[in-house]
Amino acid sequence: MSDVGRILGRAVLGAALAVSVLFIVSVAVVGVSAMIGKGVDVPLVINVNVAEENGLPAVYFEPYLSGMALLAGVIIGVTVGAWFASGKRRAPAKTDSTDA
Repeated sequence: MSDVGRILGRAVLGAALAVSVLFIVSVAVVGVSAMIGKGVDVPLVINVNVAEENGLPAVYFEPYLSGMALLAGVIIGVTVGAWFASGKRRAPAKTDSTDA
């Protein structure tokens, strides 16, 4: 497999990690906001507010897609960069150089 394929593979892995992190953060922020009954804001990611409708609490959230895309790009970059920094790339195929 070429280096480009390996880099794309790590980028896909980073994208999956980014989606997972953003989902967990979003769910946690909505849950915390619902429990404390006040608004919670994660800058550049999500803003959650609690209001009352018809006597019942309602949770409103506003995701910041550009901030989420920026954070996802950072996570993908760190994933690919960590792979390069670790030096765990596969060694080139060995060739038999004995001439018999």
